Amino acid sequence: METSIDPIDIVRKTSQPLLPVIADSKDGGYSVFPSYHSKYIIYKGFDTLAEAIMIEKFVVIDGYGGVLWENVKEQLDAHFVKKNKKVFWYNINSCLKPAEE
Repeated sequence: METSIDPIDIVRKTSQPLLPVIADSKDGGYSVFPSYHSKYIIYKGFDTLAEAIMIEKFVVIDGYGGVLWENVKEQLDAHFVKKNKKVFWYNINSCLKPAEE
């Protein structure tokens, strides 16, 4: 019997569950995933985000250092390649001084 390992388990060293995309709302009860409504669109998945990005001429993606940015880039780039969209990626880390300096 072969067991399958979810790729997310390889990078997540925790037993804590992932945040759900849609949280159950308990009327008047306590929510372990508190949230609020926003006028802004929140995208689910790389393909929907890539589609939104493709209509823009210039996009800057910024975020928390703990994010697996190489994975984000690979996933978005794969969608752009499928759609024959040419993009230029610039990693800001190339602007940092070496640790010795």
